[in-house]
Amino acid sequence: MMEAETPTVGTVASTSPVQVLQKEPFWKRPLTPRTVAFLFLVLAFTPEIKFRERDPAAAFSGVPDLQILIELALYAIVAIWVGWHIARGIAGRTHRLSSLNLPMGAILLTVAVVLVSGASAVSVRSTMRALQYAELAGMTLAVFWEARRDREFFPVFWMWIRRGTIAVAIFSSLVTAAVPGWAPWVDDDGVSRYRWFQIHPIVTAGMLGLAIFMLVSIYLASPDRMFFRKPWKLAAAVSGAAFTGLLLMTRSRGSLVATIVAVLVLLMFSPSGQRRRLAVATALAIVVTGLLFFLTVGSELLESWVLREQTWEEVSSLSQRTELFTIGGQLFSEKPVFGHGYLLAGAKFRTYFNWAGHAHNVLLEIAVSMGAVGVVAFAFLLVVIIGRLWQGVKNPYTRRTGAPANGLALLALLIGQGVISDGFGGPVGYETAGLMLAALLACQCARRVRWLFAPTALIR
Repeated sequence: MMEAETPTVGTVASTSPVQVLQKEPFWKRPLTPRTVAFLFLVLAFTPEIKFRERDPAAAFSGVPDLQILIELALYAIVAIWVGWHIARGIAGRTHRLSSLNLPMGAILLTVAVVLVSGASAVSVRSTMRALQYAELAGMTLAVFWEARRDREFFPVFWMWIRRGTIAVAIFSSLVTAAVPGWAPWVDDDGVSRYRWFQIHPIVTAGMLGLAIFMLVSIYLASPDRMFFRKPWKLAAAVSGAAFTGLLLMTRSRGSLVATIVAVLVLLMFSPSGQRRRLAVATALAIVVTGLLFFLTVGSELLESWVLREQTWEEVSSLSQRTELFTIGGQLFSEKPVFGHGYLLAGAKFRTYFNWAGHAHNVLLEIAVSMGAVGVVAFAFLLVVIIGRLWQGVKNPYTRRTGAPANGLALLALLIGQGVISDGFGGPVGYETAGLMLAALLACQCARRVRWLFAPTALIR
């Protein structure tokens, strides 16, 4: 019998890491930034993309239809995969609970509040949505741990998050326009408004605003080498113009203002002075051109867009949304500590207004659903995130990475949209995912975290 050949240094070196990785089963392979970004986007956008109209009573009852079942199946698959990797990391001592910092601890605090509130609601819908929130937080923890282990992980993850968000916006716009069954226009009290598939125009506007923010951040905050090539520059310019036009056609005033504020925050904290000056000059040229147009031939068009067949009194009351604060104060006083239960604010408000499927304000949604405990938990999370991001602004090294600018602008977008929607206080979706991303960006701003956009990270 021949003896087994002892591997030499040369034979070991000739085996590339890719070959070794491919020999392992997929469940034993390490998490890659692109895969994690894809799964994160699945969790963020699957609950938001609606392909059918659904009766509000059926939605509040918690009775699932085919789309809900598909959504729950996708969440279950992602939960098993991510849970396996987290458990393996904890067993292998690469994921330590003691390594969690303040932003991640604040997220876990909100998870505890949401789970308790969901269980106390005695509602299948509330319980399932609470578990989805916990799963998204678990995905955030997985990204945090991998970013601590590999300094290039988060930059690549963030790069693919931006690319994926822009791709979702392009795909949704093209498919909605191409498929006859999904009319891109919906009549809203006599006003024609643009939307994707069967999604509400306000939600469509919010996701378009997020895509615009991601696109602008590529040039103002943290670069993506792919978008600095000539064909991609042209594609980005066309996409940005199209997204802006579609956002205007949704006739969503709140989302438009939130998007503008987010872009202004990016301009204020952009690490590149040259790009900042160029962007300011471009923005001023667009504003001046728009003002000249509306002052000469389009003043009535502007007034029509702002009013949307309403009076100025109705607009100033945020389309009667301010009346919800009076009712919300009464509901909050009934259960001020723990609230009525996660996502039960909508059912309470519908007894007063049949159009109020939720509180139409993130603070009111959290206060009525989760009480003072929920308000304190989410306020603490926001304060921690803003504090860490501001530390990053004052640190010249972390400011050059673009993480503080991205995080502050993303928070501005989410809070601005939360003025007119349930935001990250409602069901899991792109706004909840945005809050988790802001927390991850804040983690990159710690003084002792060495994080950069390495050249290899930009071309993966």
